[in-house]
Amino acid sequence: MNPSRRILLASLLTLLVVAVTSQARADDLTPAAYRQLQAEAKEFVTVTIQSVQTKSLIDSALERIPSGVTVKATAVVKKVGRTSTGLKPGDQIQITYNTKPASGGFYGPAPIPLIEKGATKPAWLVLARGSSPDQRIYEPAAQAYSFAQVPNQIPAGQVGR
Repeated sequence: MNPSRRILLASLLTLLVVAVTSQARADDLTPAAYRQLQAEAKEFVTVTIQSVQTKSLIDSALERIPSGVTVKATAVVKKVGRTSTGLKPGDQIQITYNTKPASGGFYGPAPIPLIEKGATKPAWLVLARGSSPDQRIYEPAAQAYSFAQVPNQIPAGQVGR
């Protein structure tokens, strides 16, 4: 192969690699991966969100630049699909989690969307570390799809909605 064709081929391959890898997003888990997380969740309930408190997380390395949000919500269980902690309709629970903006450039789970006061949502949860069933503090178990059904295909920008 002559040198000019070799350079052209190398340039085209480089462009192809850049184009493909630049499409990688933080929300690129497959629908099957999110469904697996939902299937493995210890708690599957429908909840109505009674209150939501948020607090900005500060990245100490970046000195006061918000790096995400801590969410603390109170919810009432409306329906129980499965439970390992004895939840029943009418129980009041706490849901707590941290969420960060999506970081581009690599594959992995998308951030967990913020839940809103008054919303009734399916919830795939797990008892929070260090919590007991009596305390009723839970965390999302299915990443971006902890509060939404997983569609067959996930349109770009529509994760967890």
